Amino acid sequence: MPSNIEWITGPVHTGKTTRLAARIAENPSHYCGLLAPVNENGKRYLKDIVSGERRMLDCAPDSKDAVAVGPYFFCETVFAWGRTLLLQHHEKYPNRTLVIDEIGKLELRGEGLAKACWDIIELRESIALSTLLIVRDSLVDEVKRRLED
Repeated sequence: MPSNIEWITGPVHTGKTTRLAARIAENPSHYCGLLAPVNENGKRYLKDIVSGERRMLDCAPDSKDAVAVGPYFFCETVFAWGRTLLLQHHEKYPNRTLVIDEIGKLELRGEGLAKACWDIIELRESIALSTLLIVRDSLVDEVKRRLED
């Protein structure tokens, strides 16, 4: 069976999410899932592609639910919202391409969106549903190995 996963890859801060957001804007009813853009202040947030709802992902290092990755701190409650949203979109919009932005170091170590994304990707592949992943180029091989497990 051919893969139904589309990949958008590239180095950090090269416009992967920006290019994808422009593509989604051209045909919004074709997509569901999450984008993780950066706002005008350089802060990352998660955005529901269907409703447009946004939740600030960046948080202070001393936040009670902060998750560290390198020099960044992200809010676990927002990741939990994102995981729930991915599951809901998978079920509610099976004919749309499900976007997961992005699979990164956190997901590879079982954090962030991991609790939902790996199972959803595997399920969507098994029933030939379209999925679009954003992955930085330096992590593509590791993500592919994880998907083959």
